[in-house]
Amino acid sequence: MTLSVPGSVPPGSTTPEEAPPTTDPAWDAALVNAQAAPPPTEDAPPAEAEAEGQEPETDPTSMSESEIRDEYDIPDFAGDGVLDIKVEGDTTVATKATEDFVQGLRDDLESGKIEKGSDEAKLLDLIDAQGAIDNGYDLYGYAEEIQTGAGTYRESQDSPTHLNGLDVKEMVDEKKVAEGISELMGKEGIAKRYDDALKATIDGVPSEALDGIKSKTMEGLFKDGEPNTAFEDYVIDMKEKATAAGDEELADKIDKEVGNYFDALNYFEPEKFADRKQQFDQNMMTHQLDEYVSDPESIDPENLDAGLRATVDVWQSAINGGLQIADKGSKAYKEAEALNAYFKDFADMSKNLSAEDSAKVNMALRSVWMDLKPVGGGPLSESDQARLREISDKVIGEKLDSLSTDDRNAFRKFVDGGAKTGTFGALTGTMGFVSAGVQLSNGGWSEMTSDEQIAAVRDLVGGLSQANDFSKFGSNLVNLGTKSDATAWLGLLDDNFPDIWKGESKVDSEIAKGVTKEINTASDKLANSDLGLDLGNLSEDDKKEFDKALEKLGDKMGDAPDASTAKKLGRTFVRFMGGAGLDVTGGVMDIVTGVRTLQKADTELEKAGAGLSIGGGSATTAMATMNTIKMFAPNGSNLAARLGGNIGARVVQGLAIGSRVLGPVLGVAGAVFGIAGALIAEAVAHQKMQKLTDSQGEFFGRLADQGVAAGDWGDKLEYARYASFMYGGRDAPDDRSMFDFQAEEWKHFQETEGERGSSLNRLAPYLHVDSNLNEKNLFEKYLAGQTSRPGPRGYSFETDDARPWDDTDMEAGTEGLEGDKGYISTSDYYRINVGRVYDAKFYDDHRKDLDVIVDRWDDWNGSDSIVSEKDLNKIVEETDNDDERNAAQFLLNNADFRRAVDGIRESGNQDTKISSKDLNAWLEMVTTNVSV
Repeated sequence: MTLSVPGSVPPGSTTPEEAPPTTDPAWDAALVNAQAAPPPTEDAPPAEAEAEGQEPETDPTSMSESEIRDEYDIPDFAGDGVLDIKVEGDTTVATKATEDFVQGLRDDLESGKIEKGSDEAKLLDLIDAQGAIDNGYDLYGYAEEIQTGAGTYRESQDSPTHLNGLDVKEMVDEKKVAEGISELMGKEGIAKRYDDALKATIDGVPSEALDGIKSKTMEGLFKDGEPNTAFEDYVIDMKEKATAAGDEELADKIDKEVGNYFDALNYFEPEKFADRKQQFDQNMMTHQLDEYVSDPESIDPENLDAGLRATVDVWQSAINGGLQIADKGSKAYKEAEALNAYFKDFADMSKNLSAEDSAKVNMALRSVWMDLKPVGGGPLSESDQARLREISDKVIGEKLDSLSTDDRNAFRKFVDGGAKTGTFGALTGTMGFVSAGVQLSNGGWSEMTSDEQIAAVRDLVGGLSQANDFSKFGSNLVNLGTKSDATAWLGLLDDNFPDIWKGESKVDSEIAKGVTKEINTASDKLANSDLGLDLGNLSEDDKKEFDKALEKLGDKMGDAPDASTAKKLGRTFVRFMGGAGLDVTGGVMDIVTGVRTLQKADTELEKAGAGLSIGGGSATTAMATMNTIKMFAPNGSNLAARLGGNIGARVVQGLAIGSRVLGPVLGVAGAVFGIAGALIAEAVAHQKMQKLTDSQGEFFGRLADQGVAAGDWGDKLEYARYASFMYGGRDAPDDRSMFDFQAEEWKHFQETEGERGSSLNRLAPYLHVDSNLNEKNLFEKYLAGQTSRPGPRGYSFETDDARPWDDTDMEAGTEGLEGDKGYISTSDYYRINVGRVYDAKFYDDHRKDLDVIVDRWDDWNGSDSIVSEKDLNKIVEETDNDDERNAAQFLLNNADFRRAVDGIRESGNQDTKISSKDLNAWLEMVTTNVSV
């Protein structure tokens, strides 16, 4: 799809009022650069609005995917990419390369080629930690049993307890693990090692499979040896179709296809990759900025407000400069005085507007200018001034009715005065550029002054215009600049910028020179400033490498006249890339920057791989920033990995569990983060088991040394070990961590000091919650007398389920439970746990159904005061009352709750038949003044 240029007039379709003089080169340039006719005007039917002999513009939203693909002759690469090729069964290139990479590191660590404490060894620990986060961790529980004489003896589980990912996340900081992997994978030696593994895997793919992918890649991205910009057109149209239809599947598809193309190019033609990828990114950014300029309604109100305020600030500053510095009676002073007469009220008015009203003023100014369609720049002709008053009154009535009379008068005065002096168009054009630029950067420029914001946008537009394709993808930008005289006021006529902006400018203004001077000064300041960038983690040497990369980037953007300009252009490109694509207007920059990858990320590692962190609505450096810098950084530089602190190299996505490329590569517990089978087989002797459990503690200790473990990881690991051993495994539901579910006992554990080298006294069995009321844990077996058996001559023998409960705190949590018996029975402990599992929160969460049950109980239980499953089914089938039916269905759906309530009294047999006494016993524990 070609791009329309609002306000332009196609060759052969001029009107008497709008026909440009043939002597106006700026206007001629705009027409040459415009790629299509404007939309039909209200006064002309579509056929009359089209250029004679020109085919009508095609709307991609009305085309099928295949029609769009055929339109631009782009091969279909939306399926498997290079990394998705199957090499061994269902194993993909990416999977095998990653597995070989990780296994190679493990082999070298074991053989001594890699030193303990090296970056590679640290990476392996982090990979193991990530595997544990995603898949859980097999922990061997133990307890140090206090000996009669002195010391302790470690009793361990023969089989490990599987902690789930939620438990591990309580001990390990998931985000820090991801960031650590990301940083280490970016280091040159490690990244090269992964790339070598990837290349070796790809080299093993049959040539016929690779030849087809290479042919497709080169055909899509190049034509006759030159870049094929039809590829960009294709991506733009497909994204437009996806956005218009709200088709997320298509958006994901085009995102993956772009990735497939450039991944393949990077492998097959690495020397062409950087140039072509930068060209694609640059063309996409130009198009996105061009779209915002042509459709200001797609810009957020706060960014329209920013564009208006920044422009007004700089204009007013230049006017004030003329009044304060120039000699009275001089041309500069008289011009400043004339401009101030109509501008000051408008400037004062704009400062007091809300963001919403400011956006309306911005749009109103744009509407007046576009409706007027003046020819060329400079002051308006008398006929244009007459039309201006009519247009201005109409726009004020339609768009500014919420403003006060004084504010509307200030607007009218500014439009009238600005038109007479030739400044209205320049301000409107600048405002359009800045609003679009701030939208592209996703705001976030509060630390920049107004002149710096304008300078950043000016430098970006100027830098993008260095490219050969700018006229194609930025036709609206060219049109806005050359028709409004904004080019002259912004300094785009300077020799540092392309001839595309030049022409016979009608601007002869000292104030315009003042504006240009302010913008150039701010531009020079930005060229040596980190404003709008995230360079806090870079050393001075890193920053030198950064500048070299930016200079190279600036050269790739176009033919920069010198190194200083190249660095400035590269810096402004990266500055915008940091936030581009984060808005919700459905543009193409989310593909370029990796935002879509982030939005689809499920884990912290995927987010680190996407290279972007979003918090509180703001953004740090994007993946595209890292990718851009990596393409142009000097050889041997680790710059890309350190930039922004949390930016992952491309290969991190090869490790991201659940990423679109890999799947769970690290999911084999025994091979990756568990204990080797041979070691388990040998771990029969106590000494072997002690070494085994020690090694697990050392693993978490090394994570702590890397700063990725939680502050209380040691206590949590200790609790997990002791609780797993003493109770016979992990005692918590799958959707809650053991520390959350066992909150009372965990709190007691934290607050109690160990004794004689053991943490047994820190456990409190009567504070422990049984997560499975249908099966006894080891403490319940102890209470039931099931951990010992009688032997000869009155002796008893302990079973393997016996545990040293006498060394635990058997008092905590028992207050008031013994009653007349003087001891706590198994049924007492069961009742305690029923009240903890099905507690007051459970009642509140299901209050609607439970209140109905209490109210209808006497009608439900019949003559025997018991409600059975048969009774509940009958209620569901026969009652006409929806609330009663839902309440009965609730009980049917929760058989464990019925079984627990049925067993709450000593006489209960847990057959899920609930008596009135059972229900009242439970209600008494969790509510007040509620009974049946």
